[in-house]
Amino acid sequence: MIKIIYTSVIDISKANGPGVNEREFVNILLKKYQEKCRIIIPQPENEVTELNGCLFVHYYKAKFFHKIFGRISEHYFFYKFVDKFLKNNECESLVTRISFLPIFFFLLHKRLKVPFFIKTMGRGNFRFSIRVNGLIKTLIGRILSIPNSYMIRQILYKAKSIDSCTINIASNIEQKFNGLKINVIPNATNTDRFVPVDKISARKEMGMSRFDKMIGYIGGVPSDRGAMTLVQILPFLKRKNASLGVLIVGDDAGMKNVKKTARKLGVYEDCVFVGRVPYADVSKYIPLLDVGFAFNNAEKIKLVGNSNQKIRQYIACGVPVITSPGGSEFIEENMLGSVVNPDNLDEVIHCTDFWLKKTADKEFVKRARLYAVEKLSVNSTLIEREHFWFNLS
Repeated sequence: MIKIIYTSVIDISKANGPGVNEREFVNILLKKYQEKCRIIIPQPENEVTELNGCLFVHYYKAKFFHKIFGRISEHYFFYKFVDKFLKNNECESLVTRISFLPIFFFLLHKRLKVPFFIKTMGRGNFRFSIRVNGLIKTLIGRILSIPNSYMIRQILYKAKSIDSCTINIASNIEQKFNGLKINVIPNATNTDRFVPVDKISARKEMGMSRFDKMIGYIGGVPSDRGAMTLVQILPFLKRKNASLGVLIVGDDAGMKNVKKTARKLGVYEDCVFVGRVPYADVSKYIPLLDVGFAFNNAEKIKLVGNSNQKIRQYIACGVPVITSPGGSEFIEENMLGSVVNPDNLDEVIHCTDFWLKKTADKEFVKRARLYAVEKLSVNSTLIEREHFWFNLS
């Protein structure tokens, strides 16, 4: 019998937060349960190489009837596939990650005869909006929020276990729905994918051997997450580290201004702007860094907290982290990097300089790696979830 079925409407080939989190969750489920689990997910837009030929992964194709009704049609094809699969296969439990307006999982959950668990429950405000020609139809959003909230309420109260990735989100949900207990399980990284490497050899292979040391950011929305700060502090840091370079992987509209600033400050040639890369290639770039940056929007952190995937990838590769306050206090508590105010460039420069001096510290790499495996890995968070799912002692 199948012990666990995982279902989702998320495209795990996308190099965004949900896509990466669910991709690595699928990988660890398959690694641990193998033939005793089944994965039901939408056909990925891009290739997910590690799943090629896997007999335990089932893809459904969502046909979008209209852009506005894309979410509904996506959930409809999800429902049809999962419902048929459950009729033809016995299983002990089901895990899913629900999203806004889960009409068809709402119908499905009423007929489920096995316990189900909600993984990484979203923000908790349950507001739903539709963008048409770039404008948010607030009224439509408020109207849809009523059935959306009702369906989510019914699903959550029937779920055997629910988790979210931050205390803020968990508290928000618990305040909205009395009597619910939300377990906080932070996002995690694949410590088999993200590993320390010999930086000199790796930089040579990637065509960056001219740099003795590198600082940088690798991920989405770089202009908001540290790219501008990296360019601004580079002239000051190069006074002590003449062969220091900046590596930025990722792209967005704001990167034009970042590059313009780099030229203005005379450090453009000391920066490597790679642009977007597939998620499978991210692990080639992070180990090149001596210090990794990952800032977050202060308002967003205040609202939903922080469970930064990027930070965990850096630490798994033995790279010290420079990040902003809110949800990442464990970094300073465990001497894995510094938490700074991104607007205080003097503080950022001081902390970056401090960690650049630690680049040859093999003990740091060993300690960071061990911490990532024990505390920040998808394996450790799966074990934590299993305690809630299966009432393990």
